[in-house]
Amino acid sequence: MAAENLKSKVSSAFTMRGLLLRAEASKYLSTVLRSVNEVELEDVIDSIIYGVEKQPCTFVKTILSQGHMTPLPLFVSPVYWAYDYTLRLYPLPDVIVIADKHDPFSISNTECLTINPVRKPLYHQCIFMGLQFSFLYLQNSRIHK
Repeated sequence: MAAENLKSKVSSAFTMRGLLLRAEASKYLSTVLRSVNEVELEDVIDSIIYGVEKQPCTFVKTILSQGHMTPLPLFVSPVYWAYDYTLRLYPLPDVIVIADKHDPFSISNTECLTINPVRKPLYHQCIFMGLQFSFLYLQNSRIHK
């Protein structure tokens, strides 16, 4: 399959699921998927999209099960031990707001609501253009966008 045709097929598959695919990721996937035959291509793209869609859930489960905001090995994320207690999640809070640059999500796990309300950092957005706000109603732990 031609490289440009493969790139457009991958981009359209992500777009149909409502996912944003960056240009460098699209280029990388099109080079990796060149070796896959056309019969298996749809299944491979679907499995990649499934993995991308599952990332927030896995992220939340990892944070909550480890009981720490940075459950990474010490060689990846060094720890300043004097302030490590500030990142612990014990007792488990009712709400955790992640607020990073990744896609918005809201996941409830073990009676803890974890939300990521914004897609991009605010300094990348123009005045009130493209902002997405999320409101948390504490009475019923519901997110309204």
